[in-house]
Amino acid sequence: ATYTVASGDETAVSVFLDITTYDLKGNNLTDNPSYNFGSNNSPNEIATSISPGTAFTADYDIIVDGVLPTVTSVTTTAWMAVDNTTALTASDGPYGIGESITVQITFNELVKLSGTVLPLDLGLTGAGTVNFATFTVGDATIDQSFTVTAGDPNGTGYLDVVGDALPAPAGAWTLADLAGNEMANRAVTSNISANTPIVIDGSKPGKPQSVSLAPFGGSADLSNANDYALYFNSTNSHLDVTVEFDVSDATMEEGSIYLEAILAGGTPEVLIPDVTESVRNQDNTQRSVYRISGGDWTNEESVIRVDSSKIKALTGYGEVALEIRATLIDKADNLSATSDTSNAVTIDHTIPSLTSISYASPGTTPERPKPYPKDSVIPIKLSFGSGGNAAADKVTLLNNGQINITLNVGTPPRTVPFVQSGSTFG
Repeated sequence: ATYTVASGDETAVSVFLDITTYDLKGNNLTDNPSYNFGSNNSPNEIATSISPGTAFTADYDIIVDGVLPTVTSVTTTAWMAVDNTTALTASDGPYGIGESITVQITFNELVKLSGTVLPLDLGLTGAGTVNFATFTVGDATIDQSFTVTAGDPNGTGYLDVVGDALPAPAGAWTLADLAGNEMANRAVTSNISANTPIVIDGSKPGKPQSVSLAPFGGSADLSNANDYALYFNSTNSHLDVTVEFDVSDATMEEGSIYLEAILAGGTPEVLIPDVTESVRNQDNTQRSVYRISGGDWTNEESVIRVDSSKIKALTGYGEVALEIRATLIDKADNLSATSDTSNAVTIDHTIPSLTSISYASPGTTPERPKPYPKDSVIPIKLSFGSGGNAAADKVTLLNNGQINITLNVGTPPRTVPFVQSGSTFG
């Protein structure tokens, strides 16, 4: 007779094939066919008994393996920042562009992979399949890492093996155990999300919808603050940068904003907010950013306050135009395109100074007789500033104020008041 190994048959570890029992009774076995079975002359038991468990092992070491390999689980085991040095954890997600993740497949027994690579489909549009290389030394676990690429899933679902199964071999790759049993059931019953639930986000956010500037403190608190809205002056304690974003992109919730200042249309320079933290982006650059709060998300904008000292510390600081541009960074630390520049404010920290008192321009003063008789009108002009900065040379009188000058005529000496109508610079 022959024994054919059936699916699922398997000898225990360190145990060889052998018999457990045998029965010669009731099977019509005889060594004396001249007599009827069962008579006194028809012995039907073996002369020398065989002890179960030793029938084959005295001469043969047979191992039976009829168990086909299957997938026990798929999980992730390592997570790495874009610098390929800083280790992360499964809870540090979502994982953005440039970050790496190691995927591990565990089998029910030692296996070998031959033919071509095993292309595991994780739904990575940008990175493609995660390819496990062939190996000839039996192993129950295999590992392969991949790097999140632009175009990969957009952070809305957990990472998993697509279809809950390994791909069909299609004659390309063969996965078999040490006995040569090839995998038939490719199902993944314990997928990544059941073991290490992580989110992949390979989508960059859109750029800010708008960026605007407004001085804070000092002149910004006056009743006629609008007169100074386009100037950042010595009375202002801070600059408020308002950045509007699109809340339809859910990955921007708990995201951040990176600011750069541009002086006189020059090279952008990092501008660090008063409230800041550090993130590392897909270009492996560490950036100081403002984190979007829950209130910001509700209002669909962030008002980012910057101390005046940080503006004064900018390279090339002076009485020039100041613009700000912003970059959005989603929760996975993916960078958006840079925004268009904000409205410009003019830096003006020069305190007005009276440089001259003179007659009004001759071109606008009618010729009058000299000496001036009674009731003659003599126009007098006050000039401020050095003329080097047009903005600094413009002054206004605050809160209905006036400037009085005293002349060397009259008893008591005559006083001439200077006032300004309206609330505009002059």
